[in-house]
Amino acid sequence: MNFISLSGSRWFTIILFHAALSNVKAQLTGVISAENGKPLSGCQVFINKSTFQSMTDEMGQFQLERVPAGFTELVVYKKGFQLYRASMRIQEERTYNLNLKLTELGKKPRGKSTPEELQQFKKDLLGDETLLTIEGEKQIQFLSENGQYIIPSGEPITIDYPTAGYRIAVYFSPTIFQAAGDAAYRYEEYQASNVKQNIAIEKARMRLFQGSVRHWLMALVVGKTAEEGFIMESDQKTAITAQHLITPATNLPGYFKIKIDQPITVTYKNAMISKVRANGIVDANKLGIMINSRILLIDGAMNVPGLASQLPTSYLPIAGDVESSFEEALNHFYEKIYIQTDKPYYYPGEPLWFKAYVNYYQAEWRDSLSDVLHIELFDSNRKLLLQKMYKIENGMAHGDMVLGDTLTEGQYYLRGHTNLRLNFGEENLFTRPLMVLDLVNKMDPTQQQPVSNDPSSTISPDKSTYKTREKINLTFHIKDAQGAPLGSNLSVSVTDAAQVIAIPETIDIHDAYPIRKTEIGKIPELTHRIERGVSFYGQFLNNKGKGEKTELTFIQWRTGDILSATTDDNGKFWQTGLQFTDSARFSYKSDKAKGNPYGKVIIPPRTIPELRPQTIPDLKVVKAGTIQRIISEYEVPKGNQLLDAIEVTAKRLDNSKMDQAKRSQNRADRSISGKNLNQYSNLLYSLVGKVPGLVVNPSLGTIYFARAQASSFTLDTNPLVTVNDIPMFGDPGTILQSIDPNIVESIGFTSSLASLTMYGSQGANGVISVYTKSGVPVDSTDPNFQTMKLPGFSQSRKFLAPDYANPKVDETQTDFRSTIYWNPGLETDAKTGTASVSFFAADLPGVYRIVAEGVTSEGKPIRLESYLTIQDRN
Repeated sequence: MNFISLSGSRWFTIILFHAALSNVKAQLTGVISAENGKPLSGCQVFINKSTFQSMTDEMGQFQLERVPAGFTELVVYKKGFQLYRASMRIQEERTYNLNLKLTELGKKPRGKSTPEELQQFKKDLLGDETLLTIEGEKQIQFLSENGQYIIPSGEPITIDYPTAGYRIAVYFSPTIFQAAGDAAYRYEEYQASNVKQNIAIEKARMRLFQGSVRHWLMALVVGKTAEEGFIMESDQKTAITAQHLITPATNLPGYFKIKIDQPITVTYKNAMISKVRANGIVDANKLGIMINSRILLIDGAMNVPGLASQLPTSYLPIAGDVESSFEEALNHFYEKIYIQTDKPYYYPGEPLWFKAYVNYYQAEWRDSLSDVLHIELFDSNRKLLLQKMYKIENGMAHGDMVLGDTLTEGQYYLRGHTNLRLNFGEENLFTRPLMVLDLVNKMDPTQQQPVSNDPSSTISPDKSTYKTREKINLTFHIKDAQGAPLGSNLSVSVTDAAQVIAIPETIDIHDAYPIRKTEIGKIPELTHRIERGVSFYGQFLNNKGKGEKTELTFIQWRTGDILSATTDDNGKFWQTGLQFTDSARFSYKSDKAKGNPYGKVIIPPRTIPELRPQTIPDLKVVKAGTIQRIISEYEVPKGNQLLDAIEVTAKRLDNSKMDQAKRSQNRADRSISGKNLNQYSNLLYSLVGKVPGLVVNPSLGTIYFARAQASSFTLDTNPLVTVNDIPMFGDPGTILQSIDPNIVESIGFTSSLASLTMYGSQGANGVISVYTKSGVPVDSTDPNFQTMKLPGFSQSRKFLAPDYANPKVDETQTDFRSTIYWNPGLETDAKTGTASVSFFAADLPGVYRIVAEGVTSEGKPIRLESYLTIQDRN
C-alpha cells in the first residue's frame, strides 16, 4: 500500500530575495507549563517584531521553524498569565529545546483612560492613524504615565494594516509602564487573493523600507550605501564611506560594529535627510537588525515613530522592481510543448504514434512542475474526438492512439498541453494539423518537401542499399557546432516514402521547441494549478445537495493508497499526485458520516479549452482509385478499440494473505494495536503519549523520536513512515494525519539502529510502520463509505514489427507497413554522441524516409533526416 498526502500546497513561491540576505535558520521547540507543572495549551509563542510564531498544543509543546540566526527576543502570551519575554542568541543550524514556566497574573492595577489619553496612545502606537485601525479601540483600558502605558488585562491589542498586508497584535505588560515602542509585537501576513493584490502589498512594503534605518544599515554593513541611494557626510561636508564606520565584530559572528564618533548627515536620494549620532558602538547584522538599538540616535526623515512606518524584522525586500520581479517569477512557471508524430498524415484505422517534449523557462524547475500531459484530438469542425493523459518523465512523454476507421477525410488537429500552461493563454497551445485521407485517395507526390537536417549531426546506415525483409542497422551521430559529441534524447520515425509522402509541414522542433520571452506575455496570476499526477477538482454535497465544508478520506481499491482532502465552505476541493493507469475505483467518506454514508462527491468533467483557428498547409490530394492502406496486426492488434480508452476492472487486494512473519513490525522496538488507539479522527492525535521517547505535536503536525532530536546535526529529524512495509515519502506528520485510525490494524515503532539495517539512511531517524486492516478498501464493511471511479494515465503500446531473423515469424504474411520503425526514446551516449538501432525492412521495394527529432543534453532542439534505398530481394 502506498500513501499519498494531497493536502493543499503553496505552488507560487517567491524566489527573488537578495541571496546575500539569506541567514542560516535554526529551530526552537519546547514545552510551556504553569508553575505547578501543568502543560499549558493555546499559548502564543513568537519572535518579537516578526512573523515567526507558533502555538502550544494540549501537551504544552510548540515549535518555531526557520528562525534566523542572531540576537532575538522570545515572547509567550497566555491569557491570565504574565507576559513572558526573554532575549536569546540563536546560532546557525542549531535546535533549541526549551522548558518554560508562566506565572499567573496577580492583582491587576485599576484605572480608566480618558478620550484625550486614548488619542495620545493611538498617536504613540500607530504614528499615522489614517493607515492603521485598532479593533475595538473603545474597549481598550489602560493606565498612562509620562508617555508610558499599562494594559491591566494583559490582553493584546489587534491592529489592521491592510496597505502593508499585516495584522499586528501588540502586547503591553499588565504591571509595568512601557513606552509604545517597548511593547511586544506579533505580525501576521495577509493571504493575498491574487497576484495583483500581492504586488500592491509588496510595493507598499517597499515604500516603507526604502530610506529607512534598516535599509541604511543593510546597505552600510555590505558597503553599498552609494548604490542604494545613500550619501553620508560629516558636519564639515566631508564624504563618509562605509569603510570609515564598519568593522567586523570578531566576537559576534554575523555582526558588524558601527562606530559613529561624530554626527553624520545621511541623505537618501537627495530628498530624505537625517542626522545620526551614537552613544557607543552599534552592532548590526546583514539584515539590518541591531542588538542595542537605543545607542543609535536619529533625527529627521529616518526617525518616524509608530507602527505605520515599521516592518517586521522577518521582512526581506524583493530584488529590483516589484512588478517586473513578480512578472519574472510567474515566467518561471512557463512550459512549452512540442510533439513529433510518426507520420505527417494518416488514413482511418491507422495507429498514430507520438513523442512530446516539454521545454521550461526555468530548466532547474523541471522536476517540480507538471507531471501530466493532456493530449486531445479535434476534427475539422473543432469538435473534440478524444482526450487522454500521459505521464511526463524527465520533460518527455510518449504514447499512441488508433484512429477510428469511420473517420471521414478532412483536417484534424492533435493538441498537447499541461494544465499549468493554460495560465499563459489558450491561443498558443501546441497544435499539429493532421490530414486524414479517404482510403482511395493519396497525397500528390509532386509536393514533397526537401530534406531538413542539422549539418553537424548525421545518420549512418551500415549498407548503401538493402533488400526487402533485410535487417537495417543505423547509427546516429550527434555533435555540436564545433564537432564535439553530445548526449541527446531522440524520437525516430522510419516510413515508406512512397506510401507516406514528405508533405510540407507548418512546424518542426526548431520552430516550436525554443522559448522566446516575447511569446510568454503578461499574466495577472496563476489560476491553473500544477498537476503532480492524476488530478481533479471535486465538490462535496451534503444530504440536502448543498456544498459543505468537510474532511474527506479516499482509499484506492487497486493499491490501497490513502488520500485526504479538506473542502472549502462550498464543498470544493482539489487533488493531485495520484499515480495510476487506465481507471481506478475509490472508496470515500466524509468525517460527518455516522453509521451511514453522508453526502456525495461529484467530479465535473475537465474543462477543455477551445481549439483556436490554425494555420493549415495547402495540400494537394489526388484520387488513387485503389485502397492505399492494408493495416497489419503488427500495427493494430485484433480487438484493439479505436479512439476509446480501455476499460480495466480493478480487483481488491486481499491483505489477509500478507505474510505476517515478514512484517517489519516484528522487528520494531515497540508496537501498539489499532484497538488501543484513542478514538480520534486524526491518527497523529491518537499517538500522543502512547510511545516513550516519541514526541508528537498534532497542532504543528510534527512527530519525531527524542533520540533523533538529540543526535541530529541538521534540522532533519523526520522519521520514515511506512504503510504495509512500503516507504512513504513526505512529511511524516502530514502522512499520519491523513490516515483514518479506524483502518489501522497496528503500528510498529523503531527508534533503534535496527531502522538503519532495515531502510538504510532513510531510517536514520527511526521508522513508524503502519499496517492497515485486511480487506481495505472498507466500503463493504464500513457503512460510511461510498465508491467513485476516476480516469488515469493512458498507457502507450510498444511498437511492434516483425523480426525476420526469428524462425517463428510467419513469413507467409504480407508486410505492407507504412511506418517501418518507431522509437520514442533513443538516447545517444554523452561521450561518443552515438546510438544505434536495428529493424527489418518490409515487403515493398522503394525508399525509406528517416526522421529523428529531439533535444540535446544542452537543451537544444535537433532534427535529422535521411533516406534509404530498398531493393526487391527477388
